[in-house]
Amino acid sequence: MIRFCSIDGDRIGATLEKLIISQDLTRLTQFSQLINETINKISQDILEKNYELIFSGGDNILFSGNFNISYCEDMSKYFEKTTSNKLSVGIGDTAIESFLALKIAKASGGAVIFDYCEIKNNE
Repeated sequence: MIRFCSIDGDRIGATLEKLIISQDLTRLTQFSQLINETINKISQDILEKNYELIFSGGDNILFSGNFNISYCEDMSKYFEKTTSNKLSVGIGDTAIESFLALKIAKASGGAVIFDYCEIKNNE
């Protein structure tokens, strides 16, 4: 079954802002490059698995395919291992559902994988 997955790094923007305000341009460049390289690697893995990469930019990814939650868990672990930062993930049957699930994951404090079907199953 084709599903959608929205991914967003947690507190990445806040870290960038802190580095800009502190004028630590060297660390800002290093951090930005690390996030970009990691997101690019995850995006490449998505394509290699023949999933459809709909969007990839900054610390965000949207893709669709016949994946399972363990794939999302693996992506999240890789991101944390590589960047020392966490991801929030939203999964749904449509792009809108995955986006809303991502918003719920973020509102829950981040570092959460939330499947929109949990809402549909409670209706």
